[in-house]
Amino acid sequence: MDTIRQKTAQQIVDTAKSVCGFDINFIGEDGIVLASTDPERIGAFHEAGRQAILAGTSIEVAEDNLFYGAKKGVNLPIFYHGSIIAAIGITGEVEAVRKYGALACRITDMLLRERDLYVQGSQRQNTIHYIMENLVKGNSITPAWLDHFFEEYGIDRTGLYRTLILGLNPQYHPGRLPLAHPRITHALEQTGSPLYTFLYPEEYILFLRDQALSQALPILERLGRELGDILHIGIGSPRSILQQSLSYQDAEAAAESLGPDGIIAFYEDLDLELITASVPADARERFLAKTIAPLSQEDRALLAVYFDEDRSLVRTCRRLFLHKNTLQYRLGRIHRLCGYDPRSFKEGAVLYLALRAAGTIL
Repeated sequence: MDTIRQKTAQQIVDTAKSVCGFDINFIGEDGIVLASTDPERIGAFHEAGRQAILAGTSIEVAEDNLFYGAKKGVNLPIFYHGSIIAAIGITGEVEAVRKYGALACRITDMLLRERDLYVQGSQRQNTIHYIMENLVKGNSITPAWLDHFFEEYGIDRTGLYRTLILGLNPQYHPGRLPLAHPRITHALEQTGSPLYTFLYPEEYILFLRDQALSQALPILERLGRELGDILHIGIGSPRSILQQSLSYQDAEAAAESLGPDGIIAFYEDLDLELITASVPADARERFLAKTIAPLSQEDRALLAVYFDEDRSLVRTCRRLFLHKNTLQYRLGRIHRLCGYDPRSFKEGAVLYLALRAAGTIL
């Protein structure tokens, strides 16, 4: 039986939901929900899913709790390499979700085959993948094997390299996969570096000599324009080949700093992103709740312009076509709503940081 990891299962349910709009559960052979678009269901026992696996056929549930741990919906067995490996459940009125059952199974099959394609590969690709994955994770590698690898690929231990991350949006439409992967691979080949691999399920990484970056940038920018809605590129700092784990972390921070319209980000260009990227998600949410949560999107947009104009009332009024008294009133209203005065340097800095953390200001 094939073993599906939680990360792979979560990608499957997220992708399926992006297509059909209903909550999706991925149920393991033991009946435990391995992944779900409803986080509260992860780890729970799902009797209908378990029955679908045992019976090898779909199980429809017309009412909640007819089966232990199951809500109304459709549950289908997942066949792979001739065996049933799991079940996928779609939550909702049976008549509404039944038509998405076959589609969910096809999405699952497609993503699993994509995984196999990149996990198996050739021996050469496996070697590159093993070395690169362990270097970016900072794991130890047998010195003799590492020396042989460096010699084979002409890697100078004293030279500087950058890790580049080419991350796929996990919500991309599965129908675009056959086009996206060959384009990315072709672009990576064009950079001239053989040191690239795919970290399943959604990330390519490339080791590139620092001096080769300027020649590779036009290739990456063109790729970004072609796949801008599903691809983001983060470029790490120049480090020795044995320090690519640090460059990888920097590339992650750069990629995470990109807004919805961003394509490529350099680690060197980051400032406050280095702080916001390192803050745990729960701490960021508490900070936003304490600061800008009471503000409307209109209030936040006004503040974004106000800070972009270095808190100049004249320039802000000109950009927003507001009278100075109106702007003063709205700034005072923001102060009353959230407790922070944007006209104060110290309190304004807090609001600015909150807007950066929320993605309102990039």
